[in-house]
This record gives sequence, structure tokens and C-alpha cells, in this order.
Amino acid sequence: MSDLSGTESEPIRVLPVPGKPVIIDTTGAASGSGLRINGSWVQYFGLEVRSRDVKRETQEDGSSPADITLRGGVDIYGKNNKVINFIAHDNAGGINAWYKGGDSEDTEIYGSIIYNNGWTAPGRGHGHAIYAQNRGGVKRLTNNIIFFGFGTGIHVYTEKGAIDNFSIQDNVWFLAGASDPRNSQKKDNCLVGGYQPVRNLLIRNNLGYSDNGRGTRVGYGGSITEQTALLENNYLDENLWVAGHWDRLDIKDTTVLHGITGSSQSEIRDLGGNDFRETSDPPTGRKIVVSKNRYDPGRARIVVYNYDENDLVAVDLGDVLEYGAAYRIHSVFDLFGEPLVSGVYDGLPVSIPMGSVLPPQPNGLHGIDLQEDDPKKRFGVFIVTHAACIPNYTLSTSSSAGGALLPPVQHRDQGAIAEFVVRADAGYRLDSISGCNGALNGDRYVTGKIDRCQPWRAKRRLVDPSSREAALFSRRALRQRENKVGLRTRRPVIWEPSTEQQRACEVVAQCLVTRTAGAPIGCQRPSRFWGLGCPKIYHEAEDTLGRLYGCRTFCQQAGGCCLRQ
Repeated sequence: MSDLSGTESEPIRVLPVPGKPVIIDTTGAASGSGLRINGSWVQYFGLEVRSRDVKRETQEDGSSPADITLRGGVDIYGKNNKVINFIAHDNAGGINAWYKGGDSEDTEIYGSIIYNNGWTAPGRGHGHAIYAQNRGGVKRLTNNIIFFGFGTGIHVYTEKGAIDNFSIQDNVWFLAGASDPRNSQKKDNCLVGGYQPVRNLLIRNNLGYSDNGRGTRVGYGGSITEQTALLENNYLDENLWVAGHWDRLDIKDTTVLHGITGSSQSEIRDLGGNDFRETSDPPTGRKIVVSKNRYDPGRARIVVYNYDENDLVAVDLGDVLEYGAAYRIHSVFDLFGEPLVSGVYDGLPVSIPMGSVLPPQPNGLHGIDLQEDDPKKRFGVFIVTHAACIPNYTLSTSSSAGGALLPPVQHRDQGAIAEFVVRADAGYRLDSISGCNGALNGDRYVTGKIDRCQPWRAKRRLVDPSSREAALFSRRALRQRENKVGLRTRRPVIWEPSTEQQRACEVVAQCLVTRTAGAPIGCQRPSRFWGLGCPKIYHEAEDTLGRLYGCRTFCQQAGGCCLRQ
């Protein structure tokens, strides 16, 4: 529970220490939610809220079955708060912003990734990604990624409260309900409606995907009157369902690919620019949308509709990455694993593999078949982050006859340690072992922290625009560089090592396993890594330093480029 409160002029910001993830784990909690926000004027950044509870099925209907011990993710009651770039998964519900006599007015839920929340019961699945109500002020649901789960995606619903003044913009939602292990359990990706009027609703710039008859639902009760809404510039590869009586139901510049249904179709006012299709008229080609994160300049979102089901899709990242910036791209299906693509941005389109990552299994339901609900190559959502330039070292070993160090080669990031198993052949004993500030512990040799790396100093040099080297630079890269280096020409600028360069990152593990003095230690040159798109000059410099200084592992940092070797 948080009772923190700031002011309009001095809001409080709560965020993790850089590089130190903060996880709120509700497993085993007696009641409540992972984070209940009671105060006001507080901005919460970048927390993960989750449960490891494995009980996800019950035979008891209703919203509070006795045998389901999952707890809620985030509950917002205070006013003027922001929940930004959270990850909320495997809770009873994702992120909720309630209305009880004016609670949580002027709240924003932004940039959060919400999935696999809820549980299954005989009647239906329960637990929504976002559950919200509102009367005064404006409640904003912006730039979130919402998928799977057991209930609805965005669930703006009430029976006796209020659902006024919602701004729902720049979100992507898909396949809500698909975490339920039963077939054909998908729910609405976005529902705004109930037994009270929908007033002053704005749904703008959202992206939706569903492969069945569900999708976005506006209005609920057929007898509800005095409703007002504007839907503008949405791309909905799903159904749009409308209900109730409307004073104003305007739709503009919106694509709906699975038809419009419901009792209120005749009340829609078409303001132009719309593309309304039926399922029998499927699209071809692709649609790619890349969007920045307002609160994190090192983060962006990619949404790909890949109707031709190509294995790879080329994406232009020039609007979200600077030339020379290191980056990583993760599928939202695997946020905590290895990146699908990583490198240093060279101004050219980046190829992203489609359909190569399976949807995440809900906790407690591992082993269920998600093939029915996997969009495969047809649709994907990805997160781009700027990669910190963390040097990676190759730790090589050498042993004389009679023994070995296992594994013979390891790769570790700066600041990590490594452990080698010391094996002696029959009739041999360990004579000595050293390297990397390590120590022998039984039959294991543990290094110290691998942290002796100094970045290279660097200088700029201009490239002749007519040269072959200049041809490697895209027009977009030229535009990005032009003003930032204070040049009036359109000649590209690249980095090269200066004469003040420093030797960096010497890491040599040595081992002698013998009954005698031991043999000379071998030397293994580190392998070059060409996969990050760095200019040729880096690799030439590496070769030169390797010849000058012998067996070393070098890393270099310059202009946002980090070679991992």
C-alpha cells in the first residue's frame, strides 16, 4: 500500500534504481493487491507486479471463488496518479483504476504490458487486464500493450457507478481471453459500456487484432441513452460491436476488418476516411506501426500486421533510434529472454523474425496447447530498447598435459564472475592455477569480477561523399547526423580510434595441471564479432591491437557502439 502524496507543482516520482529491476510478488499474500495507491500526485515507473500462484482453475463461479488465492496486480484509488511502463502478469487482475465517490480521477495508465491475468471458471474466464470507472476529470489509458489473460482486455464497465470521460489512445490489444485452456474462450479486447451511459469517450490511434468474432465493444445495455463517443484513426483487425442509444457516435479515419455488428449500427455517424470491411474481404501486404515511449526515450514499440506471413519483416527504426545507437528488440511474448535482434543502428531497416516465439504460458498451466491462439507470423508486437554498452569478455584457458579446465571457454559481461571445473587426469595433481583475480575452491576455480575495461577515446573524421565508404550511410542517417555534429555539409561523420586510445580489457585465465613445472601457456586470439553492423574501422583497429599486444580480449565503446567478443 502506498499513501505517498505530492502536489501538482511537485509530484513524487517512484522508480527503480537503473539496472535493478523491482518485482512486487503477491504469491501467498493474504489479501489485497500487489500495489494499492491511495495518495495523489505520484508517478510510479517501471515495476513488475506478478504472482507465482499456480491455482488458475476453479469449479466455483463468481468473482471471488474460495479456492482461488491469486491477488490483484495494481489498484489505483488516489487522484492525479500515473502508472508508467509497468509489467503486470499472472495476477487476479492487471491494473485497475476505480471510481468510488470520485476516487482515481485524472489518473493515467501508460506504456504498461499486461498479460495472462485471471483464472478460469465453469461459466467464463475472470480477471481483466485493465478494469476502470470514472466520473470527474479525464482518465487516460495510453500506449499500453494488452494481450491474452482470462477476461476482457480493457474493461471500462459499471452497473451503478460512472464511466465518463475516458481517453483511450495509442494502445495495442489482441487475443484477450486466450490464456483460458478451453477452446473458443476469447473475449473483447476493449469494452466500454455498462448499465450507465458512456459519456465523452475518445478512442483514438489504437491497434487491435482478433481472429474470431470479438474485438472492440462500445456500449452495452440496449436501453441506455444519452451516450457520446468519438472513434478516430484506429486500425482494428477485429469486429466492432456497438449498442445502446447515442446522442453522438462519430467514427473517423478508422479501419474495421471483421465487420460492424450490434443494435446501434444505424446510429454511427461516418465522418469520412473509414474502411469498413467484412471477414470475407481479408487484407494483403503488411502494416507496420512504430511508436515512441513518451516517458522513456530509450524505448519504443513495434506492431506488425504481416498478412503475407513473411518469415522476416524489415522495419525502419529511424524515428526512434539515433545512428550508432546500440539496441535490442524483444517479442512481448518473451520480455525476459534473449532479444530476437540486437545490434548497432546503421540507418538501414532492421529485419525482425515473425512467429518465432510462442505465447507465454500462464503460471500453473504450463504444457497447455496454445497453438489455436498463437498469431504466428501474421501478427507481432515488439519492444525496442537502447542497449547499455556492457562489454562482453571471452575467458579462455590453457592447461599443460595431464588435466583441463572445463568449460575451456566462457563469455561473461563486465562485472560478472566465471567458474571453471578443474579436472586432473589419473596420476596427476594440480600444480598451480591463476588468472582473472580468481581463487581455488575445492575442484572449482572462481574468478573475480570481470571489470577491467576502459572505453576508448575517439575522434570524428569526415568521409568523402563520393567514396564507397560514404555509400554505406543511408539518407536518414545523414539527416540524423547533420546538425548534431555542427556541420554545414552533408558529408557523413564516423568514429575512429584516436591516437590516445587505451588498451582495454585484458582477461587471461591460466591453468597448469601437472606434476612438474608445467608447460608454456598457450594463447588464443579472441574471435571478431561482425554481427552488430559496426563500421569496418573498428575491426581493423582490433586486428592492429591484437598484433601489438598478443593474447588479449578487447572491448571498445565509441559513439554508442559496443563490440561483444
